[in-house]
Amino acid sequence: MAINGSPSKLWGILETFIRTDKIYHHPDRLFTFRTGGTVKPVTVEMHLTNRCNINCYYCMYKDRCNSLEMTTDDAKSVIDRLSGYGVKGITFSGGGEPTVHKDCTEILKYAKVKADVGLITNGVKFDSEVLNYLIWVRFSVDAASPEVYQKIKEKPYFNRVIENITRAVRYRNNKALPVTIGFQSVITEANYFQLSAMANLAELIGVDYFQYRPVERGAKQNKPALPKKDYKIRIIDSWYKWNELSEVDKYTECPGADFIGAVGADYNFYMCCHHVGDSSASYGNILTDPILSSRKQVQDRFDYSKCPIACRGAVINQRLKVYNNIEHVNFL
Repeated sequence: MAINGSPSKLWGILETFIRTDKIYHHPDRLFTFRTGGTVKPVTVEMHLTNRCNINCYYCMYKDRCNSLEMTTDDAKSVIDRLSGYGVKGITFSGGGEPTVHKDCTEILKYAKVKADVGLITNGVKFDSEVLNYLIWVRFSVDAASPEVYQKIKEKPYFNRVIENITRAVRYRNNKALPVTIGFQSVITEANYFQLSAMANLAELIGVDYFQYRPVERGAKQNKPALPKKDYKIRIIDSWYKWNELSEVDKYTECPGADFIGAVGADYNFYMCCHHVGDSSASYGNILTDPILSSRKQVQDRFDYSKCPIACRGAVINQRLKVYNNIEHVNFL
């Protein structure tokens, strides 16, 4: 089933998991937001480590301190704190590459008891056992050939990654695990011409979906056209991100920041994943500081012109704007 962007498919209405209206499934948080209360975050990204085993040239974390890494006990304490704040979903990402942490599997297993767990990984060092503890996993591949992969990632791991994804699909299917497996490509000048080949490769492997989206930092690539085809997997065209890039110059606020967040490998709780490492976006150390009470002050003074256009929070803000502007709500 192909999902291609068009005005008739506004907000990803035909999609089931990557869509922009999931915030409506949290009416208690929306009511608190609308009435000016302290909103508990729904989803938080967690960075176990800043170490990475590849070197994507477009990476937003290139200036990270690679020596930062959570201890296993502290990572579990962070998870406990997030659970205490009412967080419902924890995405393990980077930062660095989460699977290079020696106890990644143990930490994911621990997190599963506290919240729904997702994983964004480059797939270089992937053990299919972790699928037992996930709701979803998304592999960032960005290529359909070893040559393009190495140009983007600077490492010769393409074949290994494809083998790991293939094994993951087989493991999931054999055990009938309820975990969604995705293949994602960030479109840049180095891979736009492989869009169709990447979609075909994802279909051949047997993942659940292939998603392509624009790069969030660095030189933007025009949206390539994907030839029409009846795919057996979902093709998720994040077309609204390209629209945002063409229509928005800079942001001036982020009301959606209360619903999300990111914990860096330095244990600081940041407004979102795009500002991990930026002290002006930090609410403080999650293990020692009163995070929820400090958010408003940090958000009020933050310079939102630093936010990348079409960021992860942009669609949340669009939804909240619509939500706040609805009138005559008692007449359905």
